[in-house]
Amino acid sequence: MLLTKLKSRLFEYGGLPGQIIPRERRMYEAMHVVSLFGCIFHFIFIFFFFLLGIKALAYFNIISVLAWITVNRLNKKSHIRIAFVLVEMELAAHAVMAVHFTGWHFGFQYYLIIATTGIAMLPQGNKMLKSGLLLFACSLFIGLYYYAMQRGFVWTGSVPVMALTNMANITATFFLIVVPIHYFRNATDKAEAALELEHRKVENLLHNILPVSIATRLKENAQTIADGFKTVTVLFADIAGFTRLSENISPEKLVGILNNIFSRFDALSDHYGLEKIKTIGDAYMVAAGIPEERDDHAEVMADFALGMLAEIADYNTEHAMNLSIRVGISSGPVVAGIIGKKKFSYDLWGDSVNTASRMESHGEPGAIQVTQDTYDLLKNKYDFTDRGNISVKGKGNLHTYFLTGKLFFH
Repeated sequence: MLLTKLKSRLFEYGGLPGQIIPRERRMYEAMHVVSLFGCIFHFIFIFFFFLLGIKALAYFNIISVLAWITVNRLNKKSHIRIAFVLVEMELAAHAVMAVHFTGWHFGFQYYLIIATTGIAMLPQGNKMLKSGLLLFACSLFIGLYYYAMQRGFVWTGSVPVMALTNMANITATFFLIVVPIHYFRNATDKAEAALELEHRKVENLLHNILPVSIATRLKENAQTIADGFKTVTVLFADIAGFTRLSENISPEKLVGILNNIFSRFDALSDHYGLEKIKTIGDAYMVAAGIPEERDDHAEVMADFALGMLAEIADYNTEHAMNLSIRVGISSGPVVAGIIGKKKFSYDLWGDSVNTASRMESHGEPGAIQVTQDTYDLLKNKYDFTDRGNISVKGKGNLHTYFLTGKLFFH
């Protein structure tokens, strides 16, 4: 069972190079360069050891070249883990053999530093493999040191050759550490940039769904989001006769009309700093004074409502249509918050919300109907037509007004 699990982990297939999972791609790229360098470096050592007369190491380097070629092929087939283990084995064996035949002063033991550094670069999720290889490499380095010290000075040839070899091994060790780190750093930078881009996309999407302050509280694991507001202004609007219109046009054109009109309303609400609550069919709901309170909530809502009528007029002119909207506005206390855990949205509750909805449904096409409370907040700054008392479903008789314009001198 253990051998089967180990085999499946080592030979786990990551797909073709273009399909390798992101966390292993950095390993793939670094291994590609290192394996090519390993082939060239060990190929040179074949001739080097023949010249020094150490045939055993020359033959061993022939095997090493074959091992590094195998590493390169395994890496290209995305068998990255087994390729990495083979690298670790070759480095360990090369260090042991070279120290045995030449001694400590040629610097072949430095390749064990490469082995320990490379272990840290393994992708996450390989804790057992990492721990085992790290323990093995460290133990081998310590054991090799004591072995070399007890054995004493082995090399009896030219000191400059030993010094140059030592310098070459230090240089190669430095290169084989720096190159993977360079690739890992580039891959990490790319991954962080991609993660930051995705984070911004998620943030923008979340802020398109929820107010920024509410989204922040939600991310901070707020269990319940519910706030009471003493006075806000709520607006409902719908397109008059839209149900009849929808029966005579294609679904694509229907959605296109709504998208065009509501996009205009969205831009207008952003301009006035309002909070769009939701759309239901052809109905549009927006509020002023939430989630941050503001004293001019009724005024900005009045300006927004007048702007909606202007936008509809522009749309009709541009598309040769004759659409009109009914708008209802009410001011007063509300409760705002989020309920549920799936497909949640920021919503409002309270009598002011219901009344605003009734102002819209009991209004007239092309008109903005407001309650007495909203009129009282705006009467000195805007023009109104007194509609008088009307019978409102669920509310009885209410005195309402039509907002017709803004007073520029008051």
